[in-house]
Amino acid sequence: MKAHIKNLLLVLSLLAVSHQAAAQNWTLTSAASTNWQAIAVSSNGTKLAAVVSGSGIYTSSDSGNTWAQTSASNAYWSAIASSSDGTKLAATVSAGGIYTSTNSGASWTQSNATNSLWDSIASSADGTKLVAQSYVDGNLPYGIYISTNSGVTWTQNVQDFGSSGAVASSADGTTLIDARYAFYVYVSTDSGANWGVGSGINGAWSSIACSADGTKLVVAEVNFSPYHYVGSIYTSTNSGANWTLSSAPTNVNWASVASSSDGSTLAAAVGGGGLWTSTNSGASWIQQVGAPNASWSAIASSSDATKLFAAVNGGGIYTWQASPRLSIASVGVQSVLFWAATGTNYVLQSTTNLAAPNWMTVSNGTPIIGVTVPNTSPAAFFRLQTQ
Repeated sequence: MKAHIKNLLLVLSLLAVSHQAAAQNWTLTSAASTNWQAIAVSSNGTKLAAVVSGSGIYTSSDSGNTWAQTSASNAYWSAIASSSDGTKLAATVSAGGIYTSTNSGASWTQSNATNSLWDSIASSADGTKLVAQSYVDGNLPYGIYISTNSGVTWTQNVQDFGSSGAVASSADGTTLIDARYAFYVYVSTDSGANWGVGSGINGAWSSIACSADGTKLVVAEVNFSPYHYVGSIYTSTNSGANWTLSSAPTNVNWASVASSSDGSTLAAAVGGGGLWTSTNSGASWIQQVGAPNASWSAIASSSDATKLFAAVNGGGIYTWQASPRLSIASVGVQSVLFWAATGTNYVLQSTTNLAAPNWMTVSNGTPIIGVTVPNTSPAAFFRLQTQ
C-alpha cells in the first residue's frame, strides 16, 4: 500500500470489522512566510484569523487553504480571539490598543481599551465576553481587562503581578484562567469577580487552554533553568484546583497549547522544536512526525480536534486534518458503509484480496449516505483513499 494513501479498511466477513487509521502529514498553506504570532479558529475549523507582528491581520474561510489580508492596519499585533462561528474577532496590539470585528475581519474598529503591552486575549463562544491580559513595562497600564459587550468597552479587572502570560475562557465566559510568567495560574469561576490560585503551581507560563466547560485545563511553560522552570506541560480536571505534571517532554520551550471542546484532545507547539498531540487529556503525547521542527509560535484546534493549525514565527502556517472514519452498520442481510460529509476529498474503494490487492473505486460512494453491500463470501475489503 503506497505511503501517500490515507485509508481505513473494513473487512466484511461475518460482519467482522477492522479499522486502520493512517497518519497524515501537515500541509504548508499559501499563507505568507512572516512573523506569525497567534491564530484563532471557528469551532468547525473553517474560519481562521491570524496576526502578524509588524504587519497585518489575515483571514481564511476555507480551513486555511487560502489567506487574504484584512483592512486592519499594520501594527505589532500580538494576539487574537474568535467567537465559535468565526464572525466576531478581537485582536490586540503590543504597546497599542484592542480592535474588534463583527464581520469575520472584513472591517475593524478600535475599542476604548487603553494602550498597553497586550499579549493575550480570549473570547466566550458567542463573542460577547472577552478577557485580555497585559504586562507591565514603563508607565503603561497593565493587568487583566474584561469586556461584556464584544469588546466595545473594557474595564480593568485586576492589576496583578504584571508579568507576561496568557488567558483562556470557558465557552460561557464564566471560567477565566490567567497564567503568569514566573508566577501562578489564576482561575476565576465567576467571570472575574474573584480569583484564586488553586494548588498554586508556579511556572514560566507561556500558554493556556481549556475545555468548553472550563473544567479541563492545560498550561505550558518555557524552559528557564536559572529559576528551575524546566519547560513542562501541566493539566487539571477540576478548573485548576489541582494540577498534574503531564508526560510531555521537558526542557523545551513550549510556545502554545490548544484543546478540543471536551478537553480530551490537546495539541502543543515547541518554539524551536516540533508539534505534539495527546488524545487522552495529556496522559500521553505523540510527536507529529509530519511537522517540521521550527520556531512555532501558535497552535489552534477545531472544537472536535479533527482540524489543527500551527504558525511559525518567521515562517508559514501549516494545517492538519484527520482522516474520516469509515464505519459499518448491519441492515438485514446487507451492510452499509458510511463516513462523514467532511471527507469530500475521499473515494471509497474495494478489493477482495489484500495479498494482491486490486483496488476498484465504488462509483456510488457518497459521504454520510454511504454504500450498501451484500454480506457475501468471499470477504470484501474497503478503504477510503484521498483523491
